[in-house]
Amino acid sequence: MIWRRRDDEVDAALGEIAVGCHWPVPESLSDLTARPPQRYGRLIGNRSHPVSLTGFPRLQRDPEQGRLDEQVEGRIAPGTGALAGRYEVTSTTPVPAGPPAPGGTRWSGISGAAVLAEDGFGGDLLCGIVRHDRQADGGGTRLTAHLLTDQHGEPSEFRQHITRHTGWDPVLEPIEPAPSSNPPLPTATSTHPPPCCAPTPRPSPSTAERRNSPNCTPGAPPAPQIWRSA
Repeated sequence: MIWRRRDDEVDAALGEIAVGCHWPVPESLSDLTARPPQRYGRLIGNRSHPVSLTGFPRLQRDPEQGRLDEQVEGRIAPGTGALAGRYEVTSTTPVPAGPPAPGGTRWSGISGAAVLAEDGFGGDLLCGIVRHDRQADGGGTRLTAHLLTDQHGEPSEFRQHITRHTGWDPVLEPIEPAPSSNPPLPTATSTHPPPCCAPTPRPSPSTAERRNSPNCTPGAPPAPQIWRSA
């Protein structure tokens, strides 16, 4: 462990994995010259945004295998907890029933989980770190999460470690939920032919030429032009 902060507001750590320990390298670390291994962001605006996080809470404790992983799909309303400088992740996903946990809650152990927000283009940005379980009533879940603002300030040991080990400075990107539906792009409906199909110019026939034409009917308008591909 090369960095850690644990207090009433934050529970976060950075670990360094030694070479040759047979750790499967994730795809995000396969080419650090093309993209950063993890992007970081901060929610802006006041619209609710979908997020996800994964940890090892007490409610997933197995007698034989220990604590198993739990992925939480929830939402963050940026206006909730803003005055306290935190996010609050709410979820209505059912969780296993069980007796009250002595000395903690069923979500004990989820602290330190990374909160990921969708960027709208198939990627995600790390926007917070889980800290407390607020023990919501009514069958739901409410977890507090610390914003990454403090870790990205200057000077910051966290930021220095990220930059030194990845070559990328962790910049906070703005995260704003996209509209639920966008109007379709306009479709071309012009009746004019494309340039490749423009009509071949023809000189207007004289009156005598029209009268001498075998297909000409007296008093009839000239025949329509024909579109020809260039």
